[in-house]
Formats: sequence, C-alpha cells, structure tokens
Amino acid sequence: KEEPSALSSSSSSSVEAPLDFYAEIPSYELSLDEFEEFALARLKVLRKIEELRAQNITGAEFRTNLESTLKENLTTQNLTASKSFGTIAKPSAKEQSKLNNKIDTASHFILRAAYCRTEDLRRWFLTQECALFRFRLDKILTSSSAFRAFLVKADLHFDRVSDLEKERLRDFLLSIPNSHVSPGELS
Repeated sequence: KEEPSALSSSSSSSVEAPLDFYAEIPSYELSLDEFEEFALARLKVLRKIEELRAQNITGAEFRTNLESTLKENLTTQNLTASKSFGTIAKPSAKEQSKLNNKIDTASHFILRAAYCRTEDLRRWFLTQECALFRFRLDKILTSSSAFRAFLVKADLHFDRVSDLEKERLRDFLLSIPNSHVSPGELS
C-alpha cells in the first residue's frame, strides 16, 4: 500500500505564481514512482521544446504545442503517481494549482540533478528550461495579478516607468536586439 505523498500537504504560501525561479529546493518527500514519473514527464516537455525549436516552430503554433504538452505531462490529471496525493476526491482549482506547482518544482530539481553530470547536458537542460521560462513569462504578462504574484514570490521590486521616461528612451529601447519590445508598447 502506498503512503500518501507529502505533495498533498498544503503550502504555507498564500499566493501561487505560475512561474518560478526554483531558488528553493523542495522539502517534501516523493515515492519512487512519483520521482520517476515526474522526471519523465518533465523530460517529455523539455524534449518537445527542443523538437519545436529544431523545426523552427514559433509564435502561436509553438505556444499551442507547448501548452498541450504541459497539460498532457505536468498536471495531476495525467500523472498516475499523483493519484496517491491525498484523500481529496476532487481537489479545488486552487489545490489543483498548488499540486501542479509542486510537481513542476519537484520535476525541475530531479532533472536539474540528473543533467549536471556534463557541460553538454547542463547546457541542453538550461536551454530548454530558459525556453520554458520565457513561454511561462509571456503567458503571465497578459495577467497583471499573476505577474505581480510572480514579482512578490521572486522578491523582485521595480519602479513603474513614466510615459515621459519611456518616450525619452524610446529610440534606445527599440534599438536593442532581441528585446521583444514593439513600438506600440512604448506609446
């Protein structure tokens, strides 16, 4: 008989941001089944990112494919080991989000440890994780509350830039390569 996982315990965090810097190593226990399943699930996501990038798929098609892959692999609904998470028959949306964040964090650290053996493995892992981070950041930028939750969680503090300051720096900001700033954003 499997013990319920520590992933079912509630987090002390009152705000869940869908984005993480993975600064803190998780302190909860995983069963061997969970460990293996979470690692393989994240590996599928990272390999999908690599595949999409190798095929030069970008924009909406990239986002749609990656979102589908994330839902198929890194959510409690699709992980068999996650069925032992606790006694809640049908978790609320907030509980589901917390469980999915814990799966995400655990799977990140599992692969982070596995992919630190060589420089090539580290580079591959970082490249795919950066692409995943960019995807998630772009996704939350459309929601000011999710973005604020991320800034609070990451302990990042920024001052709002005035319209006058944006206009003064407009040409400079538009000249930065790969800045992802469009002229409309500076108006």
